[in-house]
Formats: sequence, C-alpha cells, structure tokens
Amino acid sequence: LAGWEPKSRRLEGELQRERQRREQEQELIGQSPEEQMLILQAHEQKLRTRAGTLEAQIGVMQAEAEDRKGANLQLIEEGKELDAKTEDDHLQVQIVQEERDAMREAMEQLWNDKAAVDDELRAMEEGYVNLSERLNITQDETCELQQLVEQKRTEVAGLQKNGFDMSCSMPALA
Repeated sequence: LAGWEPKSRRLEGELQRERQRREQEQELIGQSPEEQMLILQAHEQKLRTRAGTLEAQIGVMQAEAEDRKGANLQLIEEGKELDAKTEDDHLQVQIVQEERDAMREAMEQLWNDKAAVDDELRAMEEGYVNLSERLNITQDETCELQQLVEQKRTEVAGLQKNGFDMSCSMPALA
C-alpha cells in the first residue's frame, strides 16, 4: 500500500491537470482571438498566482524542514552529550565504589591492627602487674630481712656489751 500512495497522488495530479486543460479548451471554443488571448492571459495569471502561492508554501515547508533538521541535529548532539555525561557519571560511581571498598578494607585492617595492639597491651599490663607483685614481694622480703639483720645486730651488740665475744663461742657469719 505504501508504494501505491505516491503513484496514486501523481496520477490524481495528472488527471486534474488534464481536466483543467480540457476546461480551458472548452472555454476557448467559439471565442474571438482577442477574447481567447484575454482568457489565456487570465489563466496564465491564475497559474502564476497559484505557482507563487505554492512556491511560498514550499519555501515555508523547506524552512520548517531546515528548522526540524536543526532541531534534530541539536537533539542528537544533546543525546551524545548526555550519553557522554552518563558514561562519565558511571565511571565516577565506579571510582567511588572502588574507593569505598578500599576504605572498608583499610578500616577492617585498622580494626585488626587495633585488636592486635589491644591484645599486646593487655599482655604488657599483665606482665607489669606480675612484675609489680614480684617487686612488692621482694621489697617485703627485703624489709623483713633488713629487720631481721637489724634485730640480729642489736642482739650481737647487746651480747657484746655484756662481754660475750662472738668470735670464740659462735661461728662467724659469712
């Protein structure tokens, strides 16, 4: 059907032109040459007017077609720009996602490192507590021993005062 439409329009146009030609011939029959000339000039003027109108319509349609072509080209350019922007946006989203994933991995590594440092800190604190307890016990023992030494010195001094000589009756303290 689509192929017949242009052909039928063309045939309709030819048929209309043939009718007009016949009408003009009928109109000219029985007229004097001057009247025929006036009739033909009137038809020519009518055709020129019609041609001018059609040319003006063609000019308007061509201008509209050019405007549409320009608008279509502009839309194509805008579509290309939007496609490029969309592609750029997708790349930026991918970059942000990669950065986010890297941050998550880094954060997870930091948590693992912190846990390891916390464990090490607890072990050190426990070691310091044990060392402090041992130091306290050793200091207590040292105080007790110093008191014992002091007590023994006092006893020895008291015995020496009483005239008891330790070198003869007691074995020497090393």
